[in-house]
Amino acid sequence: MKVPLLKSVLLTLLLFVGSYLPAFAVVGLLKPHAVVAVPLTIGISLAAAMILILVLGHSRGGIRSYGFRWCEPRYLLWAIVLALPVGLGLTYVTELFPVHDPLAGAHFRPWMTAVYFLAGAPLSEEIIFRGLLQTTLFQAVEADFGIASIRISIAAFAVAALFGLIHLNISLLTAVSAFALGLLAGVLRQRSGSLLPAYLVHAIFNAAGIVWTLR
Repeated sequence: MKVPLLKSVLLTLLLFVGSYLPAFAVVGLLKPHAVVAVPLTIGISLAAAMILILVLGHSRGGIRSYGFRWCEPRYLLWAIVLALPVGLGLTYVTELFPVHDPLAGAHFRPWMTAVYFLAGAPLSEEIIFRGLLQTTLFQAVEADFGIASIRISIAAFAVAALFGLIHLNISLLTAVSAFALGLLAGVLRQRSGSLLPAYLVHAIFNAAGIVWTLR
């Protein structure tokens, strides 16, 4: 691995840690109930990521290069068309093998579920993974590979793998589902240049899980 590439990989990992460490430190110190811990983690990690993007953006093309831009409507349509069947299918398969839910018993109110898991978590995670991390890695590694005529950047694949890996503590199927989500969101982010399709994919995946739980 060449030195510039190694530096970019290490920088990407440091940015990942830098985005979440403040949130985990605060939650670990305060030890709040899950109803408070979830929005606290979302808010702090989002704020940390935005600070890092603003700092890096000065020398790397501004925040637009991190996906903060509009996109062609067709990418939003593709996000819906692809995410609905994939999200519902993976949710169904995952639910066939139930595991312990770390948030079980938290008793989120309906508005909390909507705000935290349909809006807040997808927004925060997409800005961190597809915005901050994927952009940083792609700026150093622009290589891609093809699967069934679809070009996937190494950066999108690697960040999707990381996204799946952090869900491995729940279950292997959850990690695979998170990887699929991350890969789909990453490719749409890569093709559209925007975080909007990635956010939409993530929100649809989360909505599928919520609907299944409430059925």
